[in-house]
Amino acid sequence: MSKLYHEPIEVEFTKDGFRSFRWRGNYYRIQRVCGLWRERHGWWAQEGEVERLHLRVEAHNQGIYDLYRDRTKGRWYLERIWD
Repeated sequence: MSKLYHEPIEVEFTKDGFRSFRWRGNYYRIQRVCGLWRERHGWWAQEGEVERLHLRVEAHNQGIYDLYRDRTKGRWYLERIWD
């Protein structure tokens, strides 16, 4: 089961990759990236142009989260929390 949110978050990076994200004032340390995929939307998007970068991450002792960066808005969002 999962629950959808689509709420803005802040994502922190290091030279080694994704480090953490902040949502609703709470800090979540990313333990590992479980999946990464890119998505195009609409017929107007040019071939190879990515509008969203999706990540499925495991936060240290806090579960599995789907995050995405909306390229058109330049923001990161929490999309889903997996039970």
